[in-house]
Amino acid sequence: MRMFRFAVVLMVLALFAAVVPATFAQDTSLGLSEDDAALLGAATANSSQYSQLSFSYTGDFNVAGIPDSEDISVSFTGAGAANEGAFQVTVSGQATIEGEANPFDVELRVIGDMFYINLGPAMGGWLGGKSEDLMSMATAMGGSSLPVDPSTLSDPDAMENAMGEIMNMPGMMDAMMALSTLDPADFISQARTDADGLASFGTTISFGDLMATEEMQQFITSIAAAAAEQDSAMQGFDPSMLPMIAMLLSDSSVTLTQDVDPATELVEAVGLDFSLNLDPTTIGQTGDPIVVGLGIDVDISGYGEAVEIVAPESFQDIAQMMGAMSS
Repeated sequence: MRMFRFAVVLMVLALFAAVVPATFAQDTSLGLSEDDAALLGAATANSSQYSQLSFSYTGDFNVAGIPDSEDISVSFTGAGAANEGAFQVTVSGQATIEGEANPFDVELRVIGDMFYINLGPAMGGWLGGKSEDLMSMATAMGGSSLPVDPSTLSDPDAMENAMGEIMNMPGMMDAMMALSTLDPADFISQARTDADGLASFGTTISFGDLMATEEMQQFITSIAAAAAEQDSAMQGFDPSMLPMIAMLLSDSSVTLTQDVDPATELVEAVGLDFSLNLDPTTIGQTGDPIVVGLGIDVDISGYGEAVEIVAPESFQDIAQMMGAMSS
């Protein structure tokens, strides 16, 4: 069953591999003119070439309507920078869960093969170690409950062997073939608006439209068939429910916004708006809708400008700390 969970993870990655490139493709059928698509493509390519930049961000995460549970809300702000193999980010905010507000402050730095994280005084201040130690700890702590052994992801031979086993599983080849024939125009739309001298490009993926495609329904049906081969308890899946699921997701989407400076052809800001609205009335049922929302706005600056990122003066080795706790 662990191999099947690994397969699901890889199938999801394959889905993103099929959808994301199409999102930025210069295809007027998605709603952009040829010139607009060229500008967006150039800005994306130009911005990705920089290994030195700074950013700041704000965001909100909300969950409402879950039966027998209070609403959840999280608001956060932060800043960070990247500089030639080094990365740092801070996040501060407040999470309200079960009516109780909980503030938080986190800082993360990655320098070469070392990582450092500060979760606050309650956790002992700065913790650090080698990135490979973190992967080893995740493997040890997760055991068979993780869908993917983290150490496998960094081992090319293990990945190749796992992929070979996965593709031999019944239904997997059909699932991959279904993904390869998805038409982005069926579920992706793009539009441009201008403000403050910037060209703002919005790319929206409709989950309902995606689920309504024959290719996506074939993808899920094939995955379910593979699951049934691995675990008889999963044989209750009914493909006829897929159109109803598409209706349930009809008001759910994710929108990526990119603000481009036409003069420099660089991305100055990025926004993400994720909305999941599960309204039972859309499928003839009663009850309140379950709503999940995530919004993040990132301002990018300092392209090509170096920011010094240094290790904390002192830190506790996270591998030693975890070893002491487990013993």
